[in-house]
Amino acid sequence: MRQREIKFRAWDTAHKSWYFYGEELNSLAPEIMELNKETQFSWKDIVLQQFTGLKDKNGKEIYEGDILRQLYMGNWIIAPMIWNEAKAQFGMDAVVEDDGIPSHIEIVIPKEQAPEIIGNIYENPDLLK
Repeated sequence: MRQREIKFRAWDTAHKSWYFYGEELNSLAPEIMELNKETQFSWKDIVLQQFTGLKDKNGKEIYEGDILRQLYMGNWIIAPMIWNEAKAQFGMDAVVEDDGIPSHIEIVIPKEQAPEIIGNIYENPDLLK
């Protein structure tokens, strides 16, 4: 059985920048110490996002918080990638209208129909409006 690569990225809410992009957390101690000296880095300002193990149609790694564009039942859906604790899986958190009634759905991404990353929830929140 193939194991999924466990990787993270971190958004610094105070400095509005990414750290540790694509690196494993257990190898970050020296980088964190250096970063703290230079930028007054604080864990309270950090939001960690995990690599989903999936790639978009362009081969780019999909992380939690990425905003994806996906064809779903004949319509284009734009939604963030989330972790669903109850189902223990990643999926797109979308709202669609069924007979004019908005309905919250979670789309599990089929491998044969990869979505496209068009942004992320921190740098491009306007994409979700």
